[in-house]
Amino acid sequence: MLQQLRSLLRGRAWQSAPHKEPSHFDKVDVESRVLETYRLITDVDVPDADIIMATWWETAEWMAKLSPSKGTKVYFLQHYEAFD
Repeated sequence: MLQQLRSLLRGRAWQSAPHKEPSHFDKVDVESRVLETYRLITDVDVPDADIIMATWWETAEWMAKLSPSKGTKVYFLQHYEAFD
């Protein structure tokens, strides 16, 4: 919505709704949730599960605070950089 207002204020036409990009989860029978804003993840946001996986250091810190009912905590490290 903010982008729409900026466009109008700049004298441009109303922009059409952004196109939803395809997802790896589109054809998988697994519940997925997308948070609409950047914020701390809490127990309310996450269903009870067997495992929960973080893929970023910040979400790993948030995940560590979740209750055990949210699953065994796993941190998927995709790239490791070590600097001297």
